[in-house]
Amino acid sequence: RLLAPTGKLLALHRERWGAQFEAMRAVLPEADAYRAAVADPDFVEAFADALVRRFIAGLRVLDNAPELELFAERNAGMMILYSLALAGAEVDAFPPTKPVALSINALATRFSVSRKHVLTLLRDAEGQSLLLRGGPANNEVTLLPRGRDARQQLIATIFSYLAQCADEALRGRAKNASSFVAATAGG
Repeated sequence: RLLAPTGKLLALHRERWGAQFEAMRAVLPEADAYRAAVADPDFVEAFADALVRRFIAGLRVLDNAPELELFAERNAGMMILYSLALAGAEVDAFPPTKPVALSINALATRFSVSRKHVLTLLRDAEGQSLLLRGGPANNEVTLLPRGRDARQQLIATIFSYLAQCADEALRGRAKNASSFVAATAGG
């Protein structure tokens, strides 16, 4: 049976892509055009097509950050990693270099996984030198250079992937508009 995305699913993707394009603006000025184009159904179709074609061809964003497979392979793993990365102080780098507060219970509750699941994930990440648990009651986590570097590599790969696909979608949209103008100009 052929499946098709619902309007609600497409709206969620447009919202997520828009947020990613917004984040990309700091390093890619072209992201303003991508952000504006998300409202255009033709862009969304061409963009999704470009994403899927690269995925089918074998592109995996974790290929450039294999250290993070540990998080990607676990339920809520990437969300836990993102939560830790976003927990840093505003004056700290991103991802943070200083320890951040850790509540295993809060992470488990927030992402609907068990405390044991979160604890095992953190212990495994610590075993791979991605982070270090500490503080008076192991209530802090420090993202180690290996973990921070992998996180930065992942973001750079995602930004590059999205920008390539968005550029392709914009070129396709411009080409379609030119074809339409040429077709209607003669009639």
